[in-house]
Amino acid sequence: MEFEEVENIGQRIKEIRKSKSITIQKLSQFTDLSVGYLSNLERNQASPTLNNLQRICVALGISIRDLLSPSGEERTLIRQEEQQLYEYDEYKLQIRRLDFGKKRGIYEFSTYDPETKDTPPSWGLHPYAEVGVVLEGKMEVNLDGTVYLLGPGDSIYIKPNLYHTMRNAGDTPCRSFWHLQIMDDSV
Repeated sequence: MEFEEVENIGQRIKEIRKSKSITIQKLSQFTDLSVGYLSNLERNQASPTLNNLQRICVALGISIRDLLSPSGEERTLIRQEEQQLYEYDEYKLQIRRLDFGKKRGIYEFSTYDPETKDTPPSWGLHPYAEVGVVLEGKMEVNLDGTVYLLGPGDSIYIKPNLYHTMRNAGDTPCRSFWHLQIMDDSV
């Protein structure tokens, strides 16, 4: 990637956001970043941290690789060392993301370790749908106030723009597999 392209990362964020018909206010809500910060970022007046880039990419339903390489290269194989790994210690959550490129889908393996009484549930609010299946353990999913308890083999559909929380509901690790349903041509 050319240095010039990295300097224009804010413009790329803006292009992707607009292609998905997401307002800057909605992106702010999805990422918990201020409208002013996002506006400065999109005008290349601010430099994003890696953490903030990750939050923006999750909200837009893209990978950091997609943001940095606009070609959206299609992949057939992703080796373990090439997979995107996100660790959220506060939620006792680890996500391994598999992004095969445009129109091939984004998939995630999530592992929630057993919680302590102080572990908050992880939360999500984003402009794409998700379909998940529990592989082992127990998971509690709260969809806008309705709580579902899932066990091995159970699946759940989460609509776009629906606030939701997830947590391990047992005393062993909970592993699940997710498909992020990105429905447009920008990823």
